[in-house]
Amino acid sequence: MINSNIKVLLLKVILTIILINTNVAYCQSTKNTDTRPNIIFILTDDQRADTIKKYMPVTYKEIFLKGTVFTNHFATTPICGPSRISILTGLYTTEHGMLDNADQEKPSLNEYSIAKRLKDSGYYTGHVGKFHNTSDGKYSPNRKSEYNYWVAHRGGSARYTDLVINENGKFSRKRGFYVTEFWNRKALQFLDNAKKQHKPFFLTLSHNAPHSPALPDKAYEKRYNIREIKDVPSFLDIKDTGKPSWVNVQKQYFISKKKQLNKKKKNIKLFAGKQLATLMSIDDGVKKIVKKLKKLGLYENTVLVFMSDNGLMWGEHCLQSKNNTYEEATRIPLAISYPKDRTLFPAKDVDEITANIDMAPTFADLAGIKKEDFENEVSGISLLDVIKGNNLRDGILLQGSWNNSSLVYSGYHTKDYVYSETGHTKFKELYNIKLDPYELLNLANEPKYSDVQNELQAKLYNELAIHDPQGGHSKICR
Repeated sequence: MINSNIKVLLLKVILTIILINTNVAYCQSTKNTDTRPNIIFILTDDQRADTIKKYMPVTYKEIFLKGTVFTNHFATTPICGPSRISILTGLYTTEHGMLDNADQEKPSLNEYSIAKRLKDSGYYTGHVGKFHNTSDGKYSPNRKSEYNYWVAHRGGSARYTDLVINENGKFSRKRGFYVTEFWNRKALQFLDNAKKQHKPFFLTLSHNAPHSPALPDKAYEKRYNIREIKDVPSFLDIKDTGKPSWVNVQKQYFISKKKQLNKKKKNIKLFAGKQLATLMSIDDGVKKIVKKLKKLGLYENTVLVFMSDNGLMWGEHCLQSKNNTYEEATRIPLAISYPKDRTLFPAKDVDEITANIDMAPTFADLAGIKKEDFENEVSGISLLDVIKGNNLRDGILLQGSWNNSSLVYSGYHTKDYVYSETGHTKFKELYNIKLDPYELLNLANEPKYSDVQNELQAKLYNELAIHDPQGGHSKICR
């Protein structure tokens, strides 16, 4: 009887050991052993660089104060579709072929997308929000193939309500949703899904706001008074001279409509105020994302990136556009924070010249993708190198087109100057950004600045020879 009891006891012990070992093996198999950082890239639409601190307090605290702020960051082509493809590919518009919003994205670009590179390297990838103006995920039977999780507008819509959504391949109309809150909700859903994957993740959260029509959530529609938006020297300045013909056309309109000038000033400021109010909902989303990351135990190992696709003119030089070389259009906000390693993105300002084309190589660098497998296929540089003081540039190429010969432009922007040529006449502009931040005085062809102009022109032509070897812009100008 004793021997029988001993046998039963031994059998139980053996079974217990087997169960424990099996459970340990299971836990080890399901635990994420890939320690590469998660990446959340929050992208806004038409947000100026001067709208963060005052109007997005959570974003400012969580990302800008705790991370690296790039104070000389630019959109190489400041318009939605082209800029977004440049972000994903690390290429200039003349290299990826999407010159303006009307152009269709080429299916082959999926092969060059940073999302595909990260997915192929083991990341769980997701996109929530606007992709670009002509895409709704049509290059895959159910979603864009480089994403595991896909929620986007049909055709890059700018709607704030009554949404038509492609959610992982299925279209549906979402009534009663405010777009920013909807994107925020789907981003949180992605994080819940990502937690179950046991691998690092990459999420692009791409907001409509503050793009026109800039419809704020009801909670914030009366939050900001237009009196907070101060006039700058270039605001509706009809005396401003030294601009190309297309800008002068805008000025002539205001000169001939002087009686309407005050009304126009008010309308521009009302729109700017609406844009600022839409940012509060994005800020709410950042707060919810940080809270969710902490709840899921993902916060420490997640890189948080905040950027805009381009800026926007608020009446400077009588303009309300963005596809040009002026500061309000090209200069964009960027900050990156990484809680796990504050030395990687230290809490400081970096004034080196950086651009939207640098995002793809930066994400690749964070993911440990070998540079020799990547850097020869992009024109951007890794911001990790910039922070270390390596691989720096003295300026960045600016280029754009509105499918009109008088509006094709190219430029070269340094820390101190911006030089540009516009239209078939190659109208020249040169501004000393340090001394003339509102670009009121065109120094082109001024004898005193001839050496500076010649140097910047040579650098511009050299960049075009590298990144626009077929002379695409020149051909359009003829």
